[in-house]
Amino acid sequence: MDGASEFAIFWRIILPLAKPALAVVALFQFIGSWNDYFGPLIYLSDKSLYTVSLGIANMRGALRFQ
Repeated sequence: MDGASEFAIFWRIILPLAKPALAVVALFQFIGSWNDYFGPLIYLSDKSLYTVSLGIANMRGALRFQ
């Protein structure tokens, strides 16, 4: 692209080619954060501050023994 600035080259060429890779990285990061169980369990002691995954696991454990 003759005469294009560095930003235009990045925006029009590099970014469209990198979108699938960025989407996969974002998906893996989301799944890793969602499935993180022991990190919040170690740091949080108040049940009102639990993450969604900890709350669901806590409910499953409470319902299992009824």
